Amino acid sequence: MAGPFSGHNIPALLIIGLGPVTTTPAAASEAQGQRGSEQHPLLRLWRLLPGNFYAMGSIGYTLNLYGLNRNLAFGGLNRVADSSVTGNQLNVSGETGYDLAFRALF
Repeated sequence: MAGPFSGHNIPALLIIGLGPVTTTPAAASEAQGQRGSEQHPLLRLWRLLPGNFYAMGSIGYTLNLYGLNRNLAFGGLNRVADSSVTGNQLNVSGETGYDLAFRALF
């Protein structure tokens, strides 16, 4: 019996990918300022198919960049406050199972 994905012979443990860079700009109004974020993901997938058993998983890292630009006005004082924050995100997932064959039943 063949395991799942037996027709798709992608080499196990060799799948590495870069996800799309996501940018989310936002502006409340010209007087208030702007904010935005960018996400830069990197992902590694793996799979093992020994017989009818299978195991698949992924590990990923995403760099999150956030920025805020805010206009501040008090009387005659008009300033701009800028901030830039970096965030890190780690994702891990896994799946395991057994491929059952029901051809004899139907």
